[in-house]
Amino acid sequence: MDIYEVLRERIDSHPMGAPAHPSLNEILRMLFTPEQANLATHLTWAAQPASVISQVSGIPEDEVTRLCQAMIKKGIVYTYQRKGNQLYALLPLAPGLYEFPLMLPEIEGVDHDRLRNLWLEYFEKAWVRTFAEMNPAMQRVLPIYKTIDDDTGVLPFEQVADYFEGARYITVGKCACREMAHKCDAPIETCFYLNEMGQYLVSIGAAREVTREEAMDILLKCEDAGLIHQGPNTAQGGDVICNCCSCCCTQMRGKLEWNGFSPASAFLCRVDEEACTACSICVDRCRTNAITVNDFAVINDNLCVGCGLCAKACPEDAMAIIRREDAQEAVSDMKAWALDAVGKRGRTEDYLRNLKPVLPKA
Repeated sequence: MDIYEVLRERIDSHPMGAPAHPSLNEILRMLFTPEQANLATHLTWAAQPASVISQVSGIPEDEVTRLCQAMIKKGIVYTYQRKGNQLYALLPLAPGLYEFPLMLPEIEGVDHDRLRNLWLEYFEKAWVRTFAEMNPAMQRVLPIYKTIDDDTGVLPFEQVADYFEGARYITVGKCACREMAHKCDAPIETCFYLNEMGQYLVSIGAAREVTREEAMDILLKCEDAGLIHQGPNTAQGGDVICNCCSCCCTQMRGKLEWNGFSPASAFLCRVDEEACTACSICVDRCRTNAITVNDFAVINDNLCVGCGLCAKACPEDAMAIIRREDAQEAVSDMKAWALDAVGKRGRTEDYLRNLKPVLPKA
């Protein structure tokens, strides 16, 4: 079998999937040399040292290190240090092979314009269905805190600021979705990566470190630009915070364009009909077409994602964000989310097989 198809099948065992399509085959050929692709088919979702990868692959350890380091520079292999050992892991399509190369200023030998167009073609013709059908969703909408009704209980993982407060290291980089699609003029440098993932992206030149104060300032500018905060759909939180538009974002487009909108958000908007003056500012702010205005604003609960953009902009304070009665529970952590998601895809066995290496018997 073609080594690039072997690699695609391995990546497809991840919850984010990698359905076959000629555009993805071309992307993999563009990003991986044949020898890099061969090595990548021996990498696992759990990071391993070069010595273990060498035992599994039969490739000399120094060659494993050389190939992995070359792939790291292109944003197609993940790495971090643990107890003095450099570890290497296979990256899924997202967050990973899709975003990281597009976040880099350039990659030697790679036509970035061609790469962007290929990702857009792949998303629209093959990958979009993965986002539409994913349950539980990988991300959930995080509401603008100041718009939440006083009686609404808000958990720590539902507050964007708490992610920054608890982070050891904060970085910001380009939004790969807007870099790919170019469907609006919203700000580009809007995606936050925290802790080890942030350090990895800074090390390859795909993001820059920021202070908590700088991060909050960027966050407020994102709100002013009408972008929706999204974070991991887990109670434990995570390391990625996005600020999304509905015209470019893969997560939001998958839901909006394929099955209306089934938000992971635990919130929705409510209108004080007496206070509302029908000014329609909220209609312009809404990214999901959830608001219509007659004598007062009316919310379509099936489309509302509870982001708070409308409530923040309302000059009469006639809108507030409340908790949904049927709010979807967040998954406990990313490991539980992955097992749940691959289970629904019928790929649990494949995912677990590629989670950790199976060493050859002595």
